[in-house]
Amino acid sequence: MKKAITLLITFMLACITMSVTAFADTGPKPSTIVNFENLSDEECYATLLSSHSSTGPYSAWEGEEPPEGIDGAFAGYKDKDGYYYLMHYFKVSEKKSLTWGYYPPPDFKILLYYPAHDLFLVSEKCSVYAFDSYFSIDMTGISPDNKALSEMTLTVSAEYSYLREFIGFALRIIITLFIEIYFATKFLNKRRFLIILITNLVTQLGLNLALNLLLINKDILTYLICYIGLELAIGVIETVVYLIAFNRGEAEKVSVSTIIFYTLAANFLSFMAGVFIAFIYRLVFDMLGMDLISPII
Repeated sequence: MKKAITLLITFMLACITMSVTAFADTGPKPSTIVNFENLSDEECYATLLSSHSSTGPYSAWEGEEPPEGIDGAFAGYKDKDGYYYLMHYFKVSEKKSLTWGYYPPPDFKILLYYPAHDLFLVSEKCSVYAFDSYFSIDMTGISPDNKALSEMTLTVSAEYSYLREFIGFALRIIITLFIEIYFATKFLNKRRFLIILITNLVTQLGLNLALNLLLINKDILTYLICYIGLELAIGVIETVVYLIAFNRGEAEKVSVSTIIFYTLAANFLSFMAGVFIAFIYRLVFDMLGMDLISPII
């Protein structure tokens, strides 16, 4: 059994290392999502002005010759608070939303531009609040024909996609419980099933909160490293709980080595499944579009 545990740990470390490399560029990344409610169909572009001159691969224009087109218009905008345009914009008149999905600025303003009217509309100051931060602006009554609107400040509502996060949380719980119960079939009874169920509900809830509320605006490598650390902590917690609770009042005991091996194997497989689900889950939601997953309060 000791040899099996050693081999499992070695295999786990190797796979975790490969998963970090494999998902560093393709895995889930922090994002800032802005929905523009009741936005007209007239050609309109938007960007996030940053309180800092760069974030990730994006940075403010520093060339001598000004850029052309929409980039040039945004680069020429002078924000009263000194926020920067980072040479990254979105056409929002079609999808009525923007998703800055790679190194979004942590502190920003939302800037709209109507090229046919050479009109800029800017929002109040905003900050990200979670791994995926959702915002909305109600554009009711805002017409680009009215030049006086350039003096106003757009009001932004911070929202949270409870539906999206609940579905992700439910998927992680279902997959984790399936794996742990499958591995525990040889010594599973009603009492141990309840122990596994309650323990995983608590640990997965803590993991979900940590990943979504604590890791604000982190890059994918940091996210995965923290994810691995949290999963290891969960494995230790579950091992301690199972060592204490599994054999209490039971006639048929489960050996310490079996509990340790079971917890290591089940948590490793649930971690690998979690990384895979996070990747596929994000792709599916992005393909569905924001209209189908608008935030629910």
